[in-house]
Amino acid sequence: MSDIHVMAPELLVNDGEAFQKYIASDPKLLRESSEVLNALVDTIRKYQPDLVLIPGDLTKDGELVSHRLVAETLGTIRDDGIPVLLVPGNHDIDNPEGVYYDGSTTRYAERTSPAAFAELFKDFGYGDDAVRDENSLSWVAEPFDGLVIIGIDTNWYEKNKYKEKGDPVDDNTTSGGIKDSTLEWVLDYADRAVAEGKQVIAMCHHNVVEHFDGQSVLAAPYVVENWETVSQKFIKHGISIVFTGHQHMQDVAKYYSTDAMTDSLIDVTTGASVSYPNPWRLIKVNEDFSKWDMTTGYVKSIGSLPDVQATCRQTLSENITGGLKWHIRAYWPTIQEKIEENSDLIEKWKVDVPKTPEELTDLAMTYFGDLLTELVIINDAGNEPDDPRSEKIFPEIKERLLKLVKDKVGTAPTVVYNTLCGYLDDNVFVWLNSVLTDTNAWGTPRASVTDDLTGRSRGRGGNSGGDGDGRYYDLNGRFVGTSLRDLGYGIYVTKGKKLLKVK
Repeated sequence: MSDIHVMAPELLVNDGEAFQKYIASDPKLLRESSEVLNALVDTIRKYQPDLVLIPGDLTKDGELVSHRLVAETLGTIRDDGIPVLLVPGNHDIDNPEGVYYDGSTTRYAERTSPAAFAELFKDFGYGDDAVRDENSLSWVAEPFDGLVIIGIDTNWYEKNKYKEKGDPVDDNTTSGGIKDSTLEWVLDYADRAVAEGKQVIAMCHHNVVEHFDGQSVLAAPYVVENWETVSQKFIKHGISIVFTGHQHMQDVAKYYSTDAMTDSLIDVTTGASVSYPNPWRLIKVNEDFSKWDMTTGYVKSIGSLPDVQATCRQTLSENITGGLKWHIRAYWPTIQEKIEENSDLIEKWKVDVPKTPEELTDLAMTYFGDLLTELVIINDAGNEPDDPRSEKIFPEIKERLLKLVKDKVGTAPTVVYNTLCGYLDDNVFVWLNSVLTDTNAWGTPRASVTDDLTGRSRGRGGNSGGDGDGRYYDLNGRFVGTSLRDLGYGIYVTKGKKLLKVK
């Protein structure tokens, strides 16, 4: 299970304006989070697993009181003889955003330092006899003979900002990566395990593999820095499976290091138990850990909510504007850089560019609000092609994007319009195809689709068929779609070859 985001009940002193403003842009079940964790504990007791793994974000915002509650609750299953291993997430350490909510006001909660975290969770990977990295909250454990697990701290809490230290704002760093020294340490222990004939897997908070093409650009804070280099090193040193969390989506991605598609790394990311679709995973392995059989379950009800998934889905839909605004604010410096780089053209063609995060949010919601809501819900649930709306969303988004381009640069020369459409073809539409077909490395020799609930291969997806690579163009070079059956009769270009569709 991942991203349990427990908020200690005492942090909500009095419900009011402050807490309501926060949850308006955060769809998590924070008020019920400890209750959700208790439901997960009941599930663990039901299945009696040999091991529980939690790849981070144990708390709402790293409040010491919340960590204590998590440690106490997990201690009950430890006392039942079920071991737990965990690593911190970006919310968990030295977070300046952890507060008490009291009506219209807030006050700081006591933070959790790296040392305090290790002490609190000494029974869950950080004990005195644990093999620890001296430069991070990373560890190595061998819970069973023949299986080595490396827990990796990918969080950059040292980059957090604090008003009390003179920073303009309190800011928790979402991005992450693996320090050079820590990566060297990880690979060294992986080599040792492999040399001894043991299976080695990893666990960390941030994704190590892109779960959709362009994630490292469009959602950079959710993938480790230099992810492809890290993935290649994992593969080279015998790590073939990594369990992650962070982006609150239920997804399994496979990265192939070569076009021959021989060596690969599977990144199993598990959605947040307090957000739609409220998942957890159950994994069965054979005696030598060479075969993994995975199924997915869900937190369906708790005492205060008879239908957890329906509530979370509705909350996610209602909070899409606030969530989008949060992401745009986070990316605003990068967006401004891109605007500045193209300022001459923007001025020349009198393009009305949004000047604030709020304006950009309003623009996006005006053109795409309903489709973005659907896209987020489908993406978070996983196995996107199984949702009947997936194949319909792409042409609708494409149509509205082209309308937006026309509305904003309608008086500009054709060459400007074509340039912008070309950018959409080569960037945005590639990303959308990857998401909606659940295909990694979409349109390339390394393309693959992995079932997000079971981890089994679903083949090459819609971009490796005999009649093309999933990207079709008209004779003018304009991208026209990803499915030949949806195109009219005529001549198209795919994989550099002409193709004639006839009746």
